Amino acid sequence: MQKSNPWFNADFRKLQNQLFLLALGVKKQFLLDNLDNLKNAKDIWGNAYKLKDKENGKELLKGAFHWINLAIPCAVFPHCSSA
Repeated sequence: MQKSNPWFNADFRKLQNQLFLLALGVKKQFLLDNLDNLKNAKDIWGNAYKLKDKENGKELLKGAFHWINLAIPCAVFPHCSSA
């Protein structure tokens, strides 16, 4: 059984938190740079009932789902792993 973890100290935790915040900034910038794709995904998802029977409807819905899931992580929606 491990009784200590000498490399996991307050300094490490501070750096870990800083890295996490920087990663959030990168994701935010990526989403801002791709705002048109996110808006298109929202429109496609909002019209799913019109697209489901079209030839490429499933592919459109799947792509839209992936964009939305990128912006809103799957953990928020327990059922999303079925897509």
